[in-house]
Parts: sequence; structure tokens; C-alpha cells
Amino acid sequence: MTQTSSTDCPLLGLRRVDPERNIARFYVLSLQPTLFGDIDVVRAWGRIGTTGRQKSDSYGSVHAACSALAKLALAKRRRGYCGNHPEDSPTGGASAPASS
Repeated sequence: MTQTSSTDCPLLGLRRVDPERNIARFYVLSLQPTLFGDIDVVRAWGRIGTTGRQKSDSYGSVHAACSALAKLALAKRRRGYCGNHPEDSPTGGASAPASS
């Protein structure tokens, strides 16, 4: 039996803020072990300041889950999301738009 840990691929918090277009969104990706030995890629998304929505997909190994997480993160970065720290998640203080 192999031991899996969600520390191999950390929490990833992304956000997209564009005040001119009234865009203020978050996207959070994380890994979570299941009771059956699989690894879930959990993603939460929505407008900053709201609860948003959540979805999880199960994978048989940490490697497969990390690959899926990286693929999802790349797709979101291509759409204009940025950030990679938990502080950028909606629960970590991202409710106020950053001034750049």
C-alpha cells in the first residue's frame, strides 16, 4: 500500500481581476486523498466575494492528479488568471481587487 500526500502538489489559488470589464473571479485547485486510495483534484471557482461552485475529479495516482492539476492551471492562465499562492484564494484576502 502506498502512502499519498497532498503536499506533493500544493494548493493553487488563481484570480482574474479587470475592473474595466467588471471581472473579479477566483479559481482554486487542490489535491485531496479519498477514503478509497484515489486522489481528487478539487476545483472551486466563482466571483470574488462569493462562495462559488466546486467540482472534484478522481485519479488513481498522485502523478496523474498533479498532471491534471497542471493542465487545468495552464488553461486558466491562458485565459488571464494569475497568482499561485494560497493568499490569492478568496478565503485568503483576495476579496479586494489588487491595484496594478
